[in-house]
Amino acid sequence: MIVSTNFARSRMASTSTTSSIVVTPIIIVFQELFEIAEKIHRRNRERKELGLSELEYALVMVLKRHVKVNTHELIGDVKELLREIKTLRFPRWQEKSEAASELSRKVMTFLVRKYKGRYDNLMKTREDILEVLKRWG
Repeated sequence: MIVSTNFARSRMASTSTTSSIVVTPIIIVFQELFEIAEKIHRRNRERKELGLSELEYALVMVLKRHVKVNTHELIGDVKELLREIKTLRFPRWQEKSEAASELSRKVMTFLVRKYKGRYDNLMKTREDILEVLKRWG
């Protein structure tokens, strides 16, 4: 990244003001894309180091945002939650209102039982978990 940025800066210095106006936004977009790619790479490496599936890792990240518990405890909790809701997660479960309601209830019960007020916002935590579960099927 440093080489690319320095190269781009040196190119900008040698161009006219008009072309630097065009180049500057391109450099900013490139830097942002590079930072996003680095973040994805770091998270993927962390997920693999923790030995988690993509679903498990996504749920751990949601809980990490909302619950004040260490990561290793959250990993165990996510695995426990997934075991508890396994029978409710079948193909197209999101389309069955009874299954979606039951899953939502089980997630809420799990959060209250496990964390007893250690979450920042119970409803938002449940919504975020359900969004991840819907995305991963």
